[in-house]
Amino acid sequence: MLFPRLLPLVLALSLTACGGPDDRDPFWEVEPGPDGETSRVFGITLGEADYAELAAQTRTRPRFALFEDEAGRSVEVFFKEVYFGRFTGRLYGHLEPSEETLTTLRESAGEGSDIDGGRRWDLEPRDGELDDATVTVLTFIPHADLDDRIIRDRFGEPAEVRPGSGRQRHYLYPDRGIDVTLDPDGKEVIQYVPPAEFHRIRQPLEQ
Repeated sequence: MLFPRLLPLVLALSLTACGGPDDRDPFWEVEPGPDGETSRVFGITLGEADYAELAAQTRTRPRFALFEDEAGRSVEVFFKEVYFGRFTGRLYGHLEPSEETLTTLRESAGEGSDIDGGRRWDLEPRDGELDDATVTVLTFIPHADLDDRIIRDRFGEPAEVRPGSGRQRHYLYPDRGIDVTLDPDGKEVIQYVPPAEFHRIRQPLEQ
C-alpha cells in the first residue's frame, strides 16, 4: 500500500517511467569511491571508465562536439535518449581524450563556429577513435519533471541550495558529486562528477 505522502512523487515519476527492463540504478543512486576520485553512476565509474564503457550502456547513436576555450580543449558526447533505471532522458558526457587524439580531431573538424568564450566544432570521429577517452562528467536531463519535494525525497537533504540563473536553484551534494538544478521555467538538469572534482560545479556558482 502506498503511503499518502509518497503519492505525489509516484505520480510525477510514473508519467515518464520506461516500461522496458533495465537493471541500472535510478538516476538518484550514486556510489562515490572511497578516495573521492571516482563515483559510480549510470553503470560506469566516472574518472576511470572510458567512452567505450559509456557507449555500451546506451541504445542510441551519439553526437560529438569539440570545444576550445582559454581553459583548453574538450570533447562532449550527446545521447538524445537513454534509459536510466526505468526512466528516460537526455545524457551528455564530458570526455578527456589524449592530446594526440584532440589534435587529430581538431585538424579534421573543419571551420567550426564561435560560442561564448570559445569555439565549437561538430565531430565525426572514426570508429573507435574515442573509445579510450576517459569519462569525467555526466549530465542527465530527465523527461520527468522534478520539484523541491521530489529532489529531497530521492536525493536526500542537500548540503547547500544556491541560486542560479533566473529562478533556477542548485541542490548541491558534494559528498556524492551531484548538482541538481531545479528550473521552474525549463527542464531539470542533474550533473555528476567525482566528489574530488566538485569544485568544477561549485566554482561557476560563486562567480
